[in-house]
Amino acid sequence: MSAALRRFKWVVGLGAFMGIVVAAWMVYELPSFTPREAPQYSAAARLFVTSAEGQYVRLSVPRTVETPNAGGEGATGSVVVNQAPNVEPLLAAANLYPLIIESDEVAQLRQKKYGNLAGEVFASAYTSVSTPTRFLPAQLPIIDVVATSGSARNSIALAQATAATFKVWIQRSQNRAGVAQRDRIVINQLRAPREAVVSGGPSWGLPILAAIAVASAFAILAIVLDQLIPVSRSTTDPEGSSDAASGTPAPSQPASTTRWA
Repeated sequence: MSAALRRFKWVVGLGAFMGIVVAAWMVYELPSFTPREAPQYSAAARLFVTSAEGQYVRLSVPRTVETPNAGGEGATGSVVVNQAPNVEPLLAAANLYPLIIESDEVAQLRQKKYGNLAGEVFASAYTSVSTPTRFLPAQLPIIDVVATSGSARNSIALAQATAATFKVWIQRSQNRAGVAQRDRIVINQLRAPREAVVSGGPSWGLPILAAIAVASAFAILAIVLDQLIPVSRSTTDPEGSSDAASGTPAPSQPASTTRWA
């Protein structure tokens, strides 16, 4: 088999070249060599939904409760009692705000403040589960903002710009509604996007297998050609070829003699 491959080495070389061409065609747009599947970069920012009351940094909150007054019928008084912090409004807000972060209103405000940043934004409440058949709300008031773009720099900038824009949107909405400072929901950024994670992009696994298959097919063709095309005498009998080249006839066998009794 090795002799056949050496004999038709030009076929083997053509097969290797065609294998490389097929692999490159599967990965790139030829002849521009533009990747067929561009890599995507993702960066994430994390937000904490809290309030001036600080429900998650205290065990109790002093509240004024009205109580019946013994001074007369229908009279009431008030007393200050310590109650457990109420986190339900924060959890409800954390489950709602991802929809607002992905809204056109926030996107337009972000574009006005930071310009046109290419990419897509996805937001979700931490620990929430959302499927076509069910939704489980988050049990922690934390929001993840994930930005995806064609470059690491754009994805990081888009995630940070979206988080900052949402904080501005919250403050403007509270100002328009006249919400008192003690009653306002506060958005704190727990984590800023500092690096991007790459996904997708060119994959060489299948193209390499295709290149090996093409090269193997040409190698088999070389073996078949070796079987179909006989080797000439000049390549297999060097002594005969040298005699033919020098013009010297091959020695003849002596004629047989017959003895008579």
